[in-house]
Amino acid sequence: PIRELHGPFHGVARNASLEEVALAPGRHTLVVERDGFETVRAEVAVTDAGPTSVEVRMPFALGFSESVSVSGRTVGALGLAESPTSASRLGLPALAIPAAVDVLDSSVMEARGYQKVSDAVSRMAGVVAGEHPTAPSSFTMRGFTTSQVSVLRDGIWLGPSAMVMRPQNTFNLDRVELLRGPSSVVNGQGAVAGTVNAVTKSVQPTSAHGGQALLSFGHFNTYHAGAGVTGPVASTVWYRVDVSRSGTNGWVDRMDSGSTNVTGSLLWRPSMRARIRFSADVLDDDLPQYFGTPLMPTRFATKPMDVIRTTTGETIDERTRFINYNVDDGVAGARQVLLRSDVSLDLTPRITLNNVAYGFDARREWRNAEGYVFCASVVDVCRTVGQIQRYYGYFLINHDQRLYGDRATLNINTPIVGRDHRAVVGFEASTLDFERTRGFRRRVPVAPGDGVDLLNPVPGQYGPVELRGISPTGITSWGLFAEDSIAITDRVRLAGGLRYDGLDLDRKNLSPERVPETGGFTRQFNWWSWRAGAVVTMRRGVVAYGQYSNAKDPVSSNIFLVNANQNFDLTQAVQWEAGLKADLDNGRTQLTLAYFDITRDDVLDRFALDSATNIGGISSRGVELASTVQVTSQARLGANFALTEAEYRPSANFVRFAGNRPPNVPRTTANAWASYQDIAALLDAQTAIAGSRYLALTAPGARGRALAKADRPTS
Repeated sequence: PIRELHGPFHGVARNASLEEVALAPGRHTLVVERDGFETVRAEVAVTDAGPTSVEVRMPFALGFSESVSVSGRTVGALGLAESPTSASRLGLPALAIPAAVDVLDSSVMEARGYQKVSDAVSRMAGVVAGEHPTAPSSFTMRGFTTSQVSVLRDGIWLGPSAMVMRPQNTFNLDRVELLRGPSSVVNGQGAVAGTVNAVTKSVQPTSAHGGQALLSFGHFNTYHAGAGVTGPVASTVWYRVDVSRSGTNGWVDRMDSGSTNVTGSLLWRPSMRARIRFSADVLDDDLPQYFGTPLMPTRFATKPMDVIRTTTGETIDERTRFINYNVDDGVAGARQVLLRSDVSLDLTPRITLNNVAYGFDARREWRNAEGYVFCASVVDVCRTVGQIQRYYGYFLINHDQRLYGDRATLNINTPIVGRDHRAVVGFEASTLDFERTRGFRRRVPVAPGDGVDLLNPVPGQYGPVELRGISPTGITSWGLFAEDSIAITDRVRLAGGLRYDGLDLDRKNLSPERVPETGGFTRQFNWWSWRAGAVVTMRRGVVAYGQYSNAKDPVSSNIFLVNANQNFDLTQAVQWEAGLKADLDNGRTQLTLAYFDITRDDVLDRFALDSATNIGGISSRGVELASTVQVTSQARLGANFALTEAEYRPSANFVRFAGNRPPNVPRTTANAWASYQDIAALLDAQTAIAGSRYLALTAPGARGRALAKADRPTS
């Protein structure tokens, strides 16, 4: 049986004869496997002249010999030949999907020294990654930030990215996929800006045991270590295990952090038509307990820095740049486990049934002094002018999350009138229990240790724990979806998707004694999502595409935290997108160009410390360009550029922010890289630039919000 057929617009054909597979003209790679025989790969040239016959002779695998072959290769392709599951479940390559999609595989991440997912994603066109202490590895793209960018783990949505995203180690990953624009059709509750999917390394059938190891060390005692092994357990059972650890001392005192990730999978093939895989993903991390440098009035700064200006006249004193004002016993860590089973059954050579069942358990702990006020006068909790007061900055929060779900899909690949046609229908459901415990200073009196010296702070201890409340949230969701793609001519392919979702939300607010308080409510949400697009082949390896899509999500961007005063319908976002993609000379030259126009209504934003307001909508449009060229067999060059014009739009009763650019959204971003590899050595150089952007700053205990601007581009 034919296991794989690789080529433009084609994924995998299983248990089919060559005559049953419709292929576009061009060169394809035929991979033939059978138990007891050696795998055979053959290059096949398919033309319009008629059927192509291929004779395959498979030698018996009677003995085993191992050889090592080392060859030079460059890194840095855009992944247009890959089939990203975050963008489509049809098995289509990125070149045939009417959307802007990037795929960065493990070889590129290892060559460039990326240790975290955010390192990899931030080098893609138009993406800025931030390491906000309370939302590690958050992203900005296409004019939107934080929870407006979905984060998936092996295609599973675990919750709002601002709460569930962790600094994931790249050694355990096979690839990172980025889908720009709304993803509601594929993933249900979809963020408007895009979706990041971290895909772990998974077991594959192999006849021999193998291994991989990685060790790197750098500035600030930064290290990254990993080891992986794979091989057969029996003739129809295989395994893979990967373990990694990364950490750093950081550039500020008491800023140590680390992350440990263990992933493993077991594959069983009871027959040629069935595949059963069990996998586990365990992550344990400790974030750096450093929460920034306090602003102070310019008149108090001995060495004012010009990188930030605020509308209220504050700056940063250069003397405080590397000082940590947090307590000595700060805690910021998480432990999470994701278990899943994947069952795939070929009902016929063209129909495959897939089922994914999963369970996720996470516990996150947080207890720090994370807010610092410079005392310019004796007022409120400020007792000494010139001190840093931490009283209102003490904050603790604990998350206890459990998620269980199942997704079943039926893939149907049946040509229509000799044209390639792919369809998928599916159903998924999940239930989630999430409990959030929080606390901050309200009744505990001010202690002498709450105020610390500006230049020589004594860390001290967190002190008494004061709980504010407990918020259990229960969410039950389900969705029905369908996706279709058909080549109506040799040059034109149409694609579309439709999805209907339901979500039941039960939110409670409890006192520390678990007595019900105000703010809780129950609500049911139902919504449709859809997208439609087309791909037109201009010439071999060059396509133009267009797409219209929509997205639905909570107005507050975080369905886990909504209260009764935020009991609004889901917000509506729509996007138009058009672009070009080119994959030439067997991947030696790749290029993507995309134009997008997004409008999102009913944006609810935090306007003060204890309130949120509907501030209107956001419109965003821009251009993204990426290109990579293999200059020689050892050298490759690449670059990308993005221009984003985003602004707030007025609502019926709020016009204050209309016309302003949203915080953390730069107008321009750019990246460039070059790699050279010659057998035993690899040289890879890269640079990144992000234009100026506004930062939203909220002072602890304050009732308003200041807007600061970072004037210098960051690189």
